[in-house]
Amino acid sequence: MTIPPADLNKLRLCDLDLRQSKVESGMLGRPWTAGGSLCEFVRGLPHVLAADDLRAAADAMVNARRAGRPVILAMGAHVIKVGLSPLVIAAMEGGLITGLALNGAGMIHDVEMALAGRTSEDVAEALADGSFGTARQTGEFINQAVAAGPGQGLGLAVGRALGQAPPPS
Repeated sequence: MTIPPADLNKLRLCDLDLRQSKVESGMLGRPWTAGGSLCEFVRGLPHVLAADDLRAAADAMVNARRAGRPVILAMGAHVIKVGLSPLVIAAMEGGLITGLALNGAGMIHDVEMALAGRTSEDVAEALADGSFGTARQTGEFINQAVAAGPGQGLGLAVGRALGQAPPPS
């Protein structure tokens, strides 16, 4: 199949000086310097899209805590899956985050990290061969924790069981 060349006669050019642009030079990020703080890193992020959202969320959290209000982090499993749980734990221990809400996949990744020191199977491969979500120890641990703590919530039962489990070797 032969594709004809594009007809450039139909191309309409615009004037860069008149075109709307989303990013201006004053919005660009600044490089972090060795020895700099996390706050300086965040301040240096570009002033566009998610970086501004991150700063706004951080400011709202800090302002809430300064006013004596709780900060509850609701998150999906990818935060744990990609290795950010130590940051969440530090924010909880430091008093910034006062409550945590996870989905079921978050619990699975948390349990696997606590039991084995690793998590996150290759989803595409595991779906293709039918093995996705079939780690015996994960399901058994969660089910035994729930059975051992009737009347407790799922998170409390699994949390208590994890607190009693030996660390991964």
